[in-house]
Amino acid sequence: MILARCPLHTVCRDAGVPSQMNKGELQQWLTERGSSWEEPGLRARLMQEVDKYREKKPLVEILAEEQGHKVLFLPVHHPA
Repeated sequence: MILARCPLHTVCRDAGVPSQMNKGELQQWLTERGSSWEEPGLRARLMQEVDKYREKKPLVEILAEEQGHKVLFLPVHHPA
């Protein structure tokens, strides 16, 4: 499957969720993924830790691979 690199095709599984969480929710999110975090940590520091555990691969690519397909993305500004 060949896709353009538009925002709709490159949405990650955890795309917007952590950025909308408060400090307590971020701590819980990290705990659920087995990460340790410091109690007095600032929200910005927690977001750095969250970034290590977020799925970076686009969701459409994950779903296609589960079905045995490979996704190829066109280069940026390709005249397709």
